[in-house]
Amino acid sequence: LSSGVVVFFFFGGEGEGVCAACCGSVSFFLIMMERERIRMGILLVLFGVLGGLVDGVRVQDVSAKMSLNNFFAPSEKIVNGNEVTSMADYPWLVSMGIRTVLGIAFTCTAAIVDETLVLSAAHCTHGVNRSDLYICFGLEFDSSTCRQIEDYVNHPDYVDSDLTLTFGFDLSLIKMPSSLLQDGRKVLMLSTLPVITWTSSASIGWGSTNDNSDPIVLRELDTILVTATGCDLLVGPSADARLVCADGDHDGTAGVTCSGDSGSPLLVLGDNLDDSYSVGVLSFVSVVQGTNECNSENESAYNSLSAASHIEFLEDAAASFGGSLTYAESDECDRDAFFACMEENDLSCALNDQGEDCCAGVETTLDCLAPIIDNCGNQQLINDFPSVSETLMEQCNPEEVACFPGNAVVTLEDGTTKPMDRLEAGDTVLGGDGEFSDVFGFSHRDSTEFGKFIRLEMSADFIELSPNHYLAVGDKLIAAKDVKVGDQISLANGDLTAVTAIHRVQLKGVYNPHTISGDIVVNGVLASTYTQTVNPLLAKLLLLFPKALYKLGLREPLGSLLYKTVPNAIVRWIPRGPSKWIA
Repeated sequence: LSSGVVVFFFFGGEGEGVCAACCGSVSFFLIMMERERIRMGILLVLFGVLGGLVDGVRVQDVSAKMSLNNFFAPSEKIVNGNEVTSMADYPWLVSMGIRTVLGIAFTCTAAIVDETLVLSAAHCTHGVNRSDLYICFGLEFDSSTCRQIEDYVNHPDYVDSDLTLTFGFDLSLIKMPSSLLQDGRKVLMLSTLPVITWTSSASIGWGSTNDNSDPIVLRELDTILVTATGCDLLVGPSADARLVCADGDHDGTAGVTCSGDSGSPLLVLGDNLDDSYSVGVLSFVSVVQGTNECNSENESAYNSLSAASHIEFLEDAAASFGGSLTYAESDECDRDAFFACMEENDLSCALNDQGEDCCAGVETTLDCLAPIIDNCGNQQLINDFPSVSETLMEQCNPEEVACFPGNAVVTLEDGTTKPMDRLEAGDTVLGGDGEFSDVFGFSHRDSTEFGKFIRLEMSADFIELSPNHYLAVGDKLIAAKDVKVGDQISLANGDLTAVTAIHRVQLKGVYNPHTISGDIVVNGVLASTYTQTVNPLLAKLLLLFPKALYKLGLREPLGSLLYKTVPNAIVRWIPRGPSKWIA
């Protein structure tokens, strides 16, 4: 693993490895039966702790088999998702169970990929006796529906060790003794093309509940696809092409997969059900440091079905069982050309970077992909591509909303702090050089609107602001979208601190206060009140009159006209500010 990822070790039944979904519903009695493994597990846990809790991140597999981890803390299901009401919506989904002394216990999620073949994660099956493994059916896990498997095979490079979690190979193909295609069940298509960031997707699974008393029910979560290089969960060498991520917090709902969801497909749902396909198999998530809660601030990691080593394994395994897989793309699809288009820019930079170089590369990649996709025969990809392309370009050309979110904090003259959504005209706030300045109005002040912001993180501080909002970087003002990791940001006390990470976030509330001085300290970071929407030199001239009126006693000379809507018909004719500007 690269630095920045801390490994937590799991033991007990097979399949607890290094993947993010291993927690559970098997009894304490099983742990007692495997006390020798647990003793070894404790030693490995200590090794993992001593090895370094780097950056407060540790990864966890998300199966539901008993592990040392969930002995101390029961696990959860998909966080902030929705309960599925009909299996007809997901006719390829099945659950998995393992026979124990107390009966068949739920473990993982899987998908039907051929008449007698099921695809799941290797950590869900590794070391399990074939006679103890079952495939089960229905919205709620019910052991009476379970059917014993005939055989299974795991990827030959899969190693039952947490150290290999981020390397991929976490795939298992399961053979059933007879057809699974009864009661409306269907075969799920697979896609072997690289994912296009921001494509709408769905994460799904039968995670167990906190107290393990509620029914184990199928839940779904709206996500977007993210390439490995754009995935915050994967850093450095962990950003492996054998992995792909799903972001459940892209819309601010803080959704994430959790225990019991391992092995589930990463779905792109078709406008027609038969056009749906899978691009990955769920392997792991991160957990909040000091807890066993799945961390919605990071994505869920899946084994990509576009990786050559994964495709070869699945093809060979299916053939060895006398079956075959169904793909969303036709034989005429030029996969090599698709990969070549994404070699220079895989579109992931649109999530966080949004700078000029990034956006130029995004446009070039999209133009390159368009004719290839048209000839690939993947109908849903063809349907999705125009809207995904539009969304990606919108990230590079955001709407003229230049603001701070409602939860941003400013410092008042009496030393107290106030969130942006409670700030009023007339408040005196901290600005540059330790000076305080009055707020004389707002050009955005809307508590209901959700805005797209860039989160700039430093070692001990962070600021969230819209992409075209200026902040102090060295002796210049630079638009947030053009700030790079390593740039020196000015703090309230005048010190400089380096940007360590850049993220895209969606937050509630859009506020753009204007101060007499033209600057404001937000979250301890010095920012300007000017934006690229209007060239700062022109903005200063336009604001001279409202400032004069305020000094004469008019409390809010800008009024509320601009609170909710900037008149774009006017703004589009006003000169924009440059990406960098010397104040």
